[in-house]
Amino acid sequence: MQGRHRFPLSARSCSAAALFLLLIVESRAKPPLVDLTFFARRSFVMGLAIGSLSMFSIMSLLLYFNLYAQSRQGLGLTALEAGAALLPLSAALLALALSASAVAARLGLRHAMTGGMALIALASAVIGAAVAEAGIINACTFLGGSCGVAGGASALALGGFPAVLTMIALAGIVGAALSHWISETA
Repeated sequence: MQGRHRFPLSARSCSAAALFLLLIVESRAKPPLVDLTFFARRSFVMGLAIGSLSMFSIMSLLLYFNLYAQSRQGLGLTALEAGAALLPLSAALLALALSASAVAARLGLRHAMTGGMALIALASAVIGAAVAEAGIINACTFLGGSCGVAGGASALALGGFPAVLTMIALAGIVGAALSHWISETA
């Protein structure tokens, strides 16, 4: 596999061993660097999962939209034009971030999260339909974003930009399903 970078088995083994040792040490440390008891709380785990799926979607969309928008097979935009095409998305994300607590207070946390994740799936379907018609309509954790970028690379290689949008839509559907199980009380 010349020309391709692979994560060597020894590096994966070292990573797994380091995680295992971290968990052992942290479970005994007083006070721990990472309080593992948080992971016993359903609301904490659900928040992490939904935040990771959100970043999975956002990071994948930002990277692969720019690649698609700047490619000859895509929109053929310059880097500046592709960035400008994302300005409405950025403005919408800012507005939603600023109003999130008010929306959650009015609709309830479960409904707000379910709606937000369902919108990710819906938006991916709308953009996917626009891409199929040769046109396009114009964002918890970085771990989720990194997985989205890595998964997006595989999806792009297997089925192009529509496959990336399908992957993002599936993340939105999973996030919407998880959001349904959010408790209204902390």
